[in-house]
Amino acid sequence: MVELVLQTYPASAQLVDLAMKLPVHYIIENPGIPSDMAYRLLANGSAYRLRYDIQEVPHVPHACVTYFNETISPATVYCAVDVALDSRTSKAVVLHYFSDRTTFQHLLTSLAQLDISSSDMTSVALVDSFDNARKRIRIEYAVPHDVARSLLVAHHVINQPSRDASPILDFCLVLEHPAATVDEIRTQIDPQALVTSLGQCISHWHTTAGLAHGNMTPRSIGFFPDRGGAFKLLPALTNQSTTASPPPLQIAYYPVTEPLYCAPEMAEVLLTRPFAVPTLASDMWQFGCTMYEVVTGMPLVTAIAPYSAMLPPKQLYHVIASLTDAVLEHVLTPLPTGIRDTLSHLLKVQPGARGHACSHDQEAIHMALQADVDQLTQMLLQAKTQLRHVELDRDALQRQLCELVDHFNGVLQDKEETKHVAAVTEMKRASLATQLDTMVHMVMSVIPLAQQVYGQSSDDFLAHTMADAANATVKPSYAIDQSTTPSSLVGLVKAHIRHTIVSKGCIAKWATSHSTNVPSLLDDHPFLGNPADCDASPNMYL
Repeated sequence: MVELVLQTYPASAQLVDLAMKLPVHYIIENPGIPSDMAYRLLANGSAYRLRYDIQEVPHVPHACVTYFNETISPATVYCAVDVALDSRTSKAVVLHYFSDRTTFQHLLTSLAQLDISSSDMTSVALVDSFDNARKRIRIEYAVPHDVARSLLVAHHVINQPSRDASPILDFCLVLEHPAATVDEIRTQIDPQALVTSLGQCISHWHTTAGLAHGNMTPRSIGFFPDRGGAFKLLPALTNQSTTASPPPLQIAYYPVTEPLYCAPEMAEVLLTRPFAVPTLASDMWQFGCTMYEVVTGMPLVTAIAPYSAMLPPKQLYHVIASLTDAVLEHVLTPLPTGIRDTLSHLLKVQPGARGHACSHDQEAIHMALQADVDQLTQMLLQAKTQLRHVELDRDALQRQLCELVDHFNGVLQDKEETKHVAAVTEMKRASLATQLDTMVHMVMSVIPLAQQVYGQSSDDFLAHTMADAANATVKPSYAIDQSTTPSSLVGLVKAHIRHTIVSKGCIAKWATSHSTNVPSLLDDHPFLGNPADCDASPNMYL
């Protein structure tokens, strides 16, 4: 009872009494509550109610569906639906509850297949899934068949449980909620837009996901304006995989929801057994029936047999199985040309003669993809060629850069050598300048001495000396002409004595001497023209 109250009124779990105690305190302190029940109450099983603001609608009946497994053994599953507001996204969602794990995994597997390469335009988004919902429902003795039209998973085969049945639904799937179904906005829909949008959705179901819907009616097609006005197929228990690989979980077959949209081949099967496996061809028949109802406002079978909606399922299956192509062509004649041509390809008695919405699209997609592949291959080759040219240009630039670096290094080395040579030259120049300065001072110190020794001929002597130092070829004025010099021994001695420092140093001494015994070899010396002019001071060479 406590669990039922907390699930029915989740806000009561946060109320305290006068003793400042929450209901959870009484659950813990009550020794009469078993520990396993207390754990279930406190295991946060209803935490999803904090996220989803469920719109509690009283007196809403729930469904009890019988399905069959691989061994054709019947099993029962209880189903319920709640509409809520997701507090995280502020969007409306639908919570689907199940009491059976097989049914839960069956739908979860179908949604996983739909999510493969799906887009927002073709697949209903799975918001959440959990297995501790603990949704308690109460099944009445008689469940109206109209419940099937308000539930995602309600079906025609409904058990009659006991009056006091109150099962707990532990498994829940949360899906995005459509703004409306095609049945609700049938008069506002453009048939051509519905064909285009729903054709893309069916193509995704059949080719990409490998699923057959099995329950394609105006009430199972949702309109999602926030997805660009797309029409999507709402998942149902009748979804069956059409791939060759066996499914990893147990196969479950569910009965047909609405017999009015049953394909002729499935009607023949349903006459002999309680279920029929949906196929891609049966989906195309249901697609054609849905389009016919959107255009005309009445179901196809009702247009053929006006009282067919009042027939029991068995008799209705006989009516559908007896349809012919001539009857269908007669019914489609009053329709507009475009819609009539489309429906004439979909509504065929033989499954193989029906058009496949995905076949042409698949071929067109294949051709478009092949063209894209060829274009991308050509672009790849061009890109590789350009890349090769760029690599060659890069290598050439790298070689030029290496040459420039080597040349620059050579220039830097030459610059350093030039700097070194300039430094050495500067040092030599400074040394020569120092030597020159020293020589100038020496010459300047020799000038007074030369004037004392040579008198007026000192300038000529200095010029002769500097000319000899500079390897001059011009003879000074006082140079003796060797051509007139006698070649005798006395003449040679005289010439030698004239060029000796001793003779030059003794000139002054001999000049000041009053002796008559002056050597005759000095008579012709140019510096002794007037001995009286010489200075009487001692000479530095004596």
